[in-house]
Amino acid sequence: KLNKNLFDYETIFNDEYNLDWPYSEAGQNYFKRIIEDGITLVAELENQIVGYIAVSIYTNVCRAENPIAEIDNMFINENHRGEGLGKTLIESAQKIAKEKGAKRMKVEAVAQNGKAINFYRACGFSDFDVTLEKKLNAPA
Repeated sequence: KLNKNLFDYETIFNDEYNLDWPYSEAGQNYFKRIIEDGITLVAELENQIVGYIAVSIYTNVCRAENPIAEIDNMFINENHRGEGLGKTLIESAQKIAKEKGAKRMKVEAVAQNGKAINFYRACGFSDFDVTLEKKLNAPA
């Protein structure tokens, strides 16, 4: 449900997300893989899950330092942002990733989501790659 909330939130910035994906077979298989092979943590308050982080760990043969831990998804319910839950999730995921042998951690954010980018920078992430996209079916 929180991943669906994440997708719904990110539609503020663009309409590129398949909002049905979290409930699809592919989405469910993705989360099963992350839970089994990666890192999945939840933030819980008063017996209610209010946020989560999903991290995959993989080897990128083009990179010198491997494996890499990548934050695939992270979401905190809007009414609990600013309470330190996101920072705690990242710090906990980093600790586990290091224990699993990861040498680096990375995260991508929608370019228009300045709050998320600033949050990740405040957590110690720095600019590394820039991804540019172009719609190929758009009118010229």
